Amino acid sequence: MFVLTTVYGISLWALPPSAAERPGRREAEPNPKPAPAAESTGLFSALSELDPEAKAEVLRAFVERSAEDLLLLERAAAEGKAGDLRFLAHRLRGSSLALGATALAEACLAVETSSDDDAPTRLTALRDALEAVVGQVEAETRARPSA
Repeated sequence: MFVLTTVYGISLWALPPSAAERPGRREAEPNPKPAPAAESTGLFSALSELDPEAKAEVLRAFVERSAEDLLLLERAAAEGKAGDLRFLAHRLRGSSLALGATALAEACLAVETSSDDDAPTRLTALRDALEAVVGQVEAETRARPSA
């Protein structure tokens, strides 16, 4: 499905090599200003032009992939792989912005730009924000009658 690939394709990459193995990695700017929030237009507003089946498929794919990403994020934090943690947070941030989930995207940005020592701590806020979005996705899919 083209829409699914376009909206969620960024989250279909494999886990990268550790940061030490990636040449030319630039350090993130400390405390960059996040993009302006688009919450006023509502969560899932980016999907408003999709038909109900396509929207449901995108949301289902997001929930599945974000659950996998959360496991990988927690593993990277437990293993002290800050580069992988940042990469995964960046990937989740992209798909969050595609849905219009700016609070989750901001939590991802905080992990992505944090110091090596602070990244695992920021993962807690990311986990909380992700759980909130998944809850909203589940409520959205329950509210729509199945065809």
